[in-house]
Amino acid sequence: MTHYEKQSMKELRAGMGEGLVEAGKRNENVVALSADVKGSVKMDGFAKEFPERFIQCGIAEANMVGIAAGLSLCGKVPFLGGFAEFVTGRVYDQIRQVVCYSNKNVKICGSHAGISLGEDGATHQTMEDIALMKVLPNMTVLVPADFNQAKAATLAAAEHVGPVYLRLGRSKMPCFLPEGEKFEIGKAQLLSEGTDVTLFACGHLVWEALQAAEQLEKYGISCEVINIHTIKPLDVEAIVASAKKTGAVVTCEEHLFNGGLGDSVAQTLALHCPTPMEYVAVDDKFGESGTPDEMLTNYHLRAVDIMAKVYAVLQRKNGEATQRFCQSCGMPLMSDADCGTDADGSVNPDYCKYCYADGKFLQDFTMEQMIDHCAQFVDEVNKHTGQHLTAEEYKEQLRQYFPMLKRWKKA
Repeated sequence: MTHYEKQSMKELRAGMGEGLVEAGKRNENVVALSADVKGSVKMDGFAKEFPERFIQCGIAEANMVGIAAGLSLCGKVPFLGGFAEFVTGRVYDQIRQVVCYSNKNVKICGSHAGISLGEDGATHQTMEDIALMKVLPNMTVLVPADFNQAKAATLAAAEHVGPVYLRLGRSKMPCFLPEGEKFEIGKAQLLSEGTDVTLFACGHLVWEALQAAEQLEKYGISCEVINIHTIKPLDVEAIVASAKKTGAVVTCEEHLFNGGLGDSVAQTLALHCPTPMEYVAVDDKFGESGTPDEMLTNYHLRAVDIMAKVYAVLQRKNGEATQRFCQSCGMPLMSDADCGTDADGSVNPDYCKYCYADGKFLQDFTMEQMIDHCAQFVDEVNKHTGQHLTAEEYKEQLRQYFPMLKRWKKA
């Protein structure tokens, strides 16, 4: 598979900020509006470069949408910026009635999107914004994968005529795509070719999908990784072609199961190419406060979670009974007796009893102790994955997986 190196850690919102300045230099009609958060959404650079083309609207997102719509009627190309929760949910009626209904050339930049927002908690962690935006007629929905692509997507949005929603994260995430690469709206990006299963991913989870694919390659599983940076219009041709090629699909997104990338892909496959499919997304729940790393881990949006779904979908593809695996150590869960327990004593089907008990992860284990323990199950792992790993080879793979989880002490 194609290997991608992490060049740096950068915020996607900062990529939008740089792209907006560049768009402003290219087109004097580009203007920017903020709901009193120009620093948070990285519009401060544009405001400094073009103070006469920046409007601070205050904490009045609905009014900001109306102003942007009016500016578009005057030939301007308005970019409005705010927290994704508030520039999609709080102002949904205004977006529908005064932007999409009349197909106005307004660009909505939703920063701080997803569970990785972290400590701000559930009230600010929007995980339903893709669903809200993609169902609106005339709306284009873009979800770039890293800083460089966020910058390129902003430039593409400035050239596109019509409403655009640009989804951006707050936290620093791996920057791994080439700088200056052209962003084609509606065109899926093939990152790595494969033959066994396709990983369709968007946003922050593109990097996690690539990490999962690299690890699965060591098990002899070939993953095709495709970056669906445009949720709408969806690249139906690319999705169908890859699904027909591999015969199994996993979608990966930092969004709710309902209404996101997974739903769009499932709808496409149901119409054109019914294919075994699994989702990696947030279950039907709100977020909570915690660090970005904790949120991505606790809501099962890591590479190891993608790997578990790949195992599951390949079993369905091959006509085998679906086998559960511990989402921490990869141990096969043959029955409920192998599973951990929640605080109320009920069975937790996602983790083994050696990783999770009484609602807690076994933090007293060092990473090496955990690896030594899990290595005793290498025969079961080989049986259910078709591999022929020795205990030492399995230990080495676990040493690469476990640091992603950040659950055990290193020593």
